[in-house]
Amino acid sequence: MGLLNSQSNGGTRQPFGVALSGREALEDTVNSFLRSKMGMGAQQSSTMCAGCGAPLSGDRHQMVRCEYCDRETQLP
Repeated sequence: MGLLNSQSNGGTRQPFGVALSGREALEDTVNSFLRSKMGMGAQQSSTMCAGCGAPLSGDRHQMVRCEYCDRETQLP
């Protein structure tokens, strides 16, 4: 059966006919792969902001911005 467009066309639902561009599809695929790490889930990491001492957390090796002092830090 395939995916159907959520918008109706004359009372009948039509299959999706619009594809992502090559770049969008590739970015979506790579980002999904990196987030899932082949089904293992992202490893979380946390540290303290070197600027103000606030707690920082996120995916391992991710660049995060402190919500208090705006300093960017790469998580371990």
